[in-house]
Amino acid sequence: MRAIEKGAKPVGTYDPHAGITGKLFMAATDRGTAVQVWVADESVEDRDHRHFCHGVTFHTFTDFGYTVMSGDANKVLKDEYTKLVPPGKKDQRFTSSLPGEEAADLGECLGAARLATVVAWEDAEGNVVHTALIWLFPESGARTAGNTTMVTKNGFNAGRKMHLAEVCVVYKSTSYFSFWTKGRMQETMCAIL
Repeated sequence: MRAIEKGAKPVGTYDPHAGITGKLFMAATDRGTAVQVWVADESVEDRDHRHFCHGVTFHTFTDFGYTVMSGDANKVLKDEYTKLVPPGKKDQRFTSSLPGEEAADLGECLGAARLATVVAWEDAEGNVVHTALIWLFPESGARTAGNTTMVTKNGFNAGRKMHLAEVCVVYKSTSYFSFWTKGRMQETMCAIL
């Protein structure tokens, strides 16, 4: 992701909660695709209220002071990340209810994942509604949704640690989740918490 261009004018306003106000700007992915981003107004003093989950996941809040809007999170994933897909499959999305028939494919993706892999939850239309980062794997044994720790921002709880299965419960009303990797490692993640 790139910084908002100096002197850029806001393209709108967005007030996600009472007392939390901000402006919308345009920024770009590393490949140059335009994305809409949110910058909290200076009057928003609480750091946890100054960004959303995508600001943590894509490191844009710490790097540039903005959060990518959910409507454009897919553009960031497609431009800057690679989707993890088990061998022999063209695509892979998992249902948020974690059914048993997907267990082998989930194990393949978790086995290929590394720290800072993005997990993205989508609604039925394919819009990304939440993102989180893999923070920690078990020291031994198979990686599962119940023992893979995520760092997530749910509401006003920035940097919250939850197992993947727990995040799926929070976002069970969404249809799917998938894994995306870029190459930023744990050292970068430590800077956002």
